[in-house]
Amino acid sequence: MKQKGTEKLTCFLRVSPSVKYRLDINSGTQSNNSYISQMMEYFEVSGVTPQQITKQPIVQIQKRIEDVVKILRSYERDYFKQVIDRDNKEEKIPEDYARLMNEMRDLKEKNRQLQQQVSENEKVVSDDNARYADKLKRLAELVKYQLNPDRFVKVKFSDEVKIPINTLQLLIKKIDEEYVL
Repeated sequence: MKQKGTEKLTCFLRVSPSVKYRLDINSGTQSNNSYISQMMEYFEVSGVTPQQITKQPIVQIQKRIEDVVKILRSYERDYFKQVIDRDNKEEKIPEDYARLMNEMRDLKEKNRQLQQQVSENEKVVSDDNARYADKLKRLAELVKYQLNPDRFVKVKFSDEVKIPINTLQLLIKKIDEEYVL
């Protein structure tokens, strides 16, 4: 249905509860619609597809850095040594020397950019690790508090305690709500 130039159309997507939870957490104060729209725009603009995303982009970036270093070394071995040898023999420097120097400058710049991406990605990964470590610490504290044996009635002639079922249900509900990754 169109109203005054804007389209009011609603579609429903079926997602699992864990995906819905992750969507709610990551979207923050945005609506799910605008958050999904931003994700789609990112994939369209960057040209990256979700299938291309890996769990550890740092590994890919490090591999690309190694490739650039190999290229620089092969240029050094194949071209620059020839130039130096010719210069030492007082022969004419190849005409493509300027082109090679420009390529080397471009490769050095690309290498610098890749190193910067690696350092940025390492910071993101360390921030994620810290966040998950904090979540795990809070979860452990919650379980220790909720299941503290001193809070429950002890079984006669035994070291065991009786834990009411509603206590376990509340603990499981709390874990599902706040700590499911």
